[in-house]
Amino acid sequence: MASIIEVKEYLAYWFQLGKRVVMPKSQKKLLPRPVFEGSEYSSIFEQYWQEILTTKEDCYLDGTEQSIKELLTPAWEIINCSRCTLPIPANQGYPLCSLCPCADIASWPNLELPLPKIPRSDQKHLSHLQFRLQKRIDQNKC
Repeated sequence: MASIIEVKEYLAYWFQLGKRVVMPKSQKKLLPRPVFEGSEYSSIFEQYWQEILTTKEDCYLDGTEQSIKELLTPAWEIINCSRCTLPIPANQGYPLCSLCPCADIASWPNLELPLPKIPRSDQKHLSHLQFRLQKRIDQNKC
């Protein structure tokens, strides 16, 4: 199952490449600019994220078939595209049959440009690394 954090990060990556979240019934298209403010998501990103989570209508990342709400069910996980390495949805237990959102971006992947990123707090990142190292040390003691 894709976690809320994974789906949020998935959207952040694609927003940086100009992909929008489409809400077909209300005909809204959400694309926060900027996506980040320092090492945090921007206030407009957070506002759109809350709207996506609370709306009663289905919403989709432009170029995909799965609704954001579907991605938060146990049937879906977020994996990396083998073509562009960005996150894509995959239905657990089924062969990957949907196209990556990058399929309709003519100039992507472009390895001469920096890849999209997600905000990282240095302190959180270092704490996470410390936790992983300690976990590995504990596993090796057994």
